Amino acid sequence: MQRGKKGQKSAINQHNWSSLRSLTLLRVTLLWGALGCILLAAVVAVHAGASREKASSAPSAQLDLSAQEKAWLAEGHTARVRVVDYPPFQIVDNGTPRGISIDLLRLIEKRTGVDFEFVRENRPFADALQNLTNLKGPDLIQCMTRTPERESRIAFTESYLSSPRIICTRKDAGFVSGIRNLYGKSIAVPRGTVVSEKLQSRYPMLSLLRCDSDEEALRRVAAGKAKAYVGNLTLASYIIREHGLANLKVAAPSPLGDHVFCYGIRRDWPELASIINKALDTISPKEKAAIQNRYLSVRYEHGVAPEQLAKWVLSAGGVAALLLLALAYWNRNLGRKARERASELARSEERFRATFEQAAVGIAHVAPDGRLLRINQRFGDIVGYPLEELKEFTFQDITHPDDLDADLEHVQQLLDGKDDTYSMEKRYFRKDGKIVWVNLTVSLIREDTGEPRWFVSVIEDITRRKAAEEKIRKYQERLKGLASQITVAEERERQRIATELHDRIGQTLALARLQVTLAREATSTEELESILDDISDSMLEASQDARRLVSDLSYPSMNELGLGAAISDWIEKRQLEERYDIKTKFIDHLSQKRREALSDDARAILFRNVRELLTNVIKHAQADSVSVRLEDADSCIRAIVRDDGVGFDPEEVLRGTQKEAGFGLFSIEERMADLGGSTEIESAPGQGCTVTLTIPEEEG
Repeated sequence: MQRGKKGQKSAINQHNWSSLRSLTLLRVTLLWGALGCILLAAVVAVHAGASREKASSAPSAQLDLSAQEKAWLAEGHTARVRVVDYPPFQIVDNGTPRGISIDLLRLIEKRTGVDFEFVRENRPFADALQNLTNLKGPDLIQCMTRTPERESRIAFTESYLSSPRIICTRKDAGFVSGIRNLYGKSIAVPRGTVVSEKLQSRYPMLSLLRCDSDEEALRRVAAGKAKAYVGNLTLASYIIREHGLANLKVAAPSPLGDHVFCYGIRRDWPELASIINKALDTISPKEKAAIQNRYLSVRYEHGVAPEQLAKWVLSAGGVAALLLLALAYWNRNLGRKARERASELARSEERFRATFEQAAVGIAHVAPDGRLLRINQRFGDIVGYPLEELKEFTFQDITHPDDLDADLEHVQQLLDGKDDTYSMEKRYFRKDGKIVWVNLTVSLIREDTGEPRWFVSVIEDITRRKAAEEKIRKYQERLKGLASQITVAEERERQRIATELHDRIGQTLALARLQVTLAREATSTEELESILDDISDSMLEASQDARRLVSDLSYPSMNELGLGAAISDWIEKRQLEERYDIKTKFIDHLSQKRREALSDDARAILFRNVRELLTNVIKHAQADSVSVRLEDADSCIRAIVRDDGVGFDPEEVLRGTQKEAGFGLFSIEERMADLGGSTEIESAPGQGCTVTLTIPEEEG
């Protein structure tokens, strides 16, 4: 825990500490370094020059070979060396095989007398390795990696070359910081290689696309048939340059370490392995660099001549003497200032640590590749991990997969300089397997050069809030379902009451009026006839009121008449043209199949909505004409009510500015939604109104 706290410094404090260290180092270096460098450089130059001359001129006769090694050489063996196109280490073209590894063997051949025969092959590496194990040839395979499993079957020389292993992707592949970003993705690798074996065993969540060569693997990535390639940096760079794969880039280092090259030799020739090892020891760095420089664009400098160094030393000595006199005066003042600065920095660091550790929110400094560098205790408490254990993870490892792409997209926006900060709600996996919701805010700290240094991530636990929101959402779903049931129940009750009024009260009034008519015909008294006529008129008016009430409540005969007939009959009985001077037009293009597909509830609610829309036209539209159209539309049933009235702003009405009309339209929308349908309103002031009601056939 103490070690974790020591690492928690702000960017400003780190810069100040760096300045202090640089100041102290400058003082010590300038005081004592100049004279020491004069003497040490002279000794090193003479010694290095002599060593290089000695190493580069070592003849084969000076190899300290054992009796067994000499006996093996005397037997006159010819070692068959497998050669494949593996540039720049092995290059196969129309001429003599060449490359870094082959040129080293040719130099070893000159110094040892071993007879190497370079044999070109096209078969896969795995087959060649099996034949080497079975002593069927080749006798030596170049550029091999030593593993415990292979050491049990073949002999190995010491390493003679190494190159980093990297992850290579297309330039448009987005942000990839490491192997974890490739989980579930297709990774192209050569089959039978150590890279393939290690990725398979360590990262089973990767999807490996095994190819016959590194060139084929890189071409698969360039063509978009694989997400990434994992392999040797030197080899990949050479192939990309030579074959024009310009859309590829080195995205990140791989977790597999460097590719260390050895020569693999048949197991019954251990003498050859030891002879090659002794010959490799005689090859100087200058000779090895010269071989590499034939095939690589990078050049290596191996020092300067002793004479040139002596001139530099004498010149530097004069300057150093003058500096020593001046710095003796500065030394005391610098020491005092350094102590004052150190005390100030210590207090500043202490304040930062207290703020960082005691914050009520989780804070983490995250490296550009996603590693968690510094974490406060609250961050660890939220995600449920000990702080030291968290430092073994990246933020990608603990982020919920459904939130990772959005998070990485925001990160890329910061890296590209398109945003200064971002916030989002996301989920982390806790150590106990549970999910915690957090509100995340991230900003990017950059170096003075503009390079990204680290991200500052601040998280606040909102798990309880999200749980409450989910509870409210489910409660609203239940309320909506209950409202739907209430709507259907209300419509059924309306229909029941309307049926009662129509079948009982209406029939009773009609019968009573008939009886009054019969009684009037049977009497001869004018006064009684007048009374009976008044009663008959009152009963007629009551019967008409009952029919209008039935019509307003529901349409009990709709099941017999059908939806279209019921709407047409309602329009006729309301007498829109006679009573309100509104021309009406009704069009029924509904197919018989769709009529039969409508359930009783859907038919009743659709009729009620059309009736309410027509009532709104009568009350508010001031229209000269209105039309109702029923039609099939794909797999839906559609009712369209259109008028040429004054129109309105639908958003304003639905917001409740016009309370009566707004509530009516809102109720229509809700009833349609309950049926799984929709309501579309097209209107504007002075442009009339068109309302389209749509019900899916399967819901009808």
